[in-house]
Amino acid sequence: PETQKLIAECHEAVQEYCIQFEMGLFHMALARLWKFINQTNAYFHAQEPWKLAKTNPVLFDEIMWATAHALHTSAILLWPVMPQKMERLLESLG
Repeated sequence: PETQKLIAECHEAVQEYCIQFEMGLFHMALARLWKFINQTNAYFHAQEPWKLAKTNPVLFDEIMWATAHALHTSAILLWPVMPQKMERLLESLG
């Protein structure tokens, strides 16, 4: 359920970010994206995947996939304002 919430939040963040960015409300778009990044961080820490790696590999994979997907999405949205850093993040994610 927590992964589904993060995925839904990702879709909502992308939609809001794009609308605000197209309207020229860059500060609001970036604020919305930072909110999503904070939610991603909270999700990752709350799920504690480091404790699941040996006991529940399926859930571990799900958490790692959802976090990587959220980071990938964030990197794409942040690329216009931080291209070099986001290219490094995207390279790190593969």
